[in-house]
Amino acid sequence: MAVISPRNQDVGGLTSLDQFGRGRLAEVLSRGRFRGPCCLGSVVNARPARLEDAGEPAELLVTEAGTKSRTRDPPIRDAEVRPALRRYLQREKPAYRNMVLIEELGLCQGQARIDLLTVSGVLHGYEIKSNRDRLTRLASQAATYGRVLDRVTLVVCPRHIEAALQLVPKWWGVLLVRGSAEAVSLNPFRPAAENPDQDPRALVELLWRDEALQLLAHHNAQAGVRSKRRPVVWDRVCEVLDVTEIRSAVRCRLRSRAATSTTA
Repeated sequence: MAVISPRNQDVGGLTSLDQFGRGRLAEVLSRGRFRGPCCLGSVVNARPARLEDAGEPAELLVTEAGTKSRTRDPPIRDAEVRPALRRYLQREKPAYRNMVLIEELGLCQGQARIDLLTVSGVLHGYEIKSNRDRLTRLASQAATYGRVLDRVTLVVCPRHIEAALQLVPKWWGVLLVRGSAEAVSLNPFRPAAENPDQDPRALVELLWRDEALQLLAHHNAQAGVRSKRRPVVWDRVCEVLDVTEIRSAVRCRLRSRAATSTTA
């Protein structure tokens, strides 16, 4: 069961000129906030007027070469989204027994770090892309997260939503960041689904060596690997346990670590 099960929500014209609305575009253009030859069928060589000349914030940016439109976002950074996300998830916590939040957890021996992870009945990761972030690493992050996590949700500002949806799998959920730096809100856009292609060998790497050995000892399978390095121990775990058992063990160990760090 997912930690967050957001409902689908209309985001009101974030991804295309058609969704933005031809009538609204005509209204914006008629107010003289763009200069350059334009037509509603195909916006060509349109340049935004200076914002200070417009006398009000721009609602639409039209590039020289394309027909896409984009809402101009307030300057919200990761540091402002992160506490809002923690509050959002804490509101869900009473519904999920023993749920813990973990920040900046390294995956696949440090290949990537998930911004925030909830541990309950599933491992649900949350990756933040504010409008100050770039998407250059998102595809590689998605590949790494897909090897380990049960579910993933992208927490993204409107300026990135169209490009980001092309870079992440369809089973990822999406939370849309709205508001301003002083008042960030998170709006469900798409719920996360189950990861269809989890890699048990990548998942077991979340266990420390002594934790993996304890797990093997519980199954009387530690013989021959007590003095071996982590990769050998992890391989043995995958030989002895199926992916469901590994998931359960990893969740248990992560919750135990979180409880220890809280009481320390």
